[in-house]
Amino acid sequence: MLYRFCLAAVAALVMSGHVHAAECPEVAGLPGDKVAEFLEAHGRGADPQCVADGILRLGYLRPKIDSSQIEVLVGFLDFQMPETGLDKYVSSMTDRFPAVSALCDMENLWCRI
Repeated sequence: MLYRFCLAAVAALVMSGHVHAAECPEVAGLPGDKVAEFLEAHGRGADPQCVADGILRLGYLRPKIDSSQIEVLVGFLDFQMPETGLDKYVSSMTDRFPAVSALCDMENLWCRI
């Protein structure tokens, strides 16, 4: 029984929006200022996965980010990833709201929300 649960949990994580194989090409490899420009210019009109990737990239780039880029992240605190069928089983607030995860990453916090 435990084996099946663990297998289902791993499968759900692999299929969830937070764990994905390909990064959005519009933000992959960009420095923080360019990611912030992308988010400000395209905002919520872009592909939700690209918005999430940009938000998470800013969190990943924490040592090279300035206060204006943090303000961009704060502006996306209410951005929510589109729901998938598995979200109700494996998703946390940091998965649904990528800006929460990015801000936690910046401060090296383990956010459990």
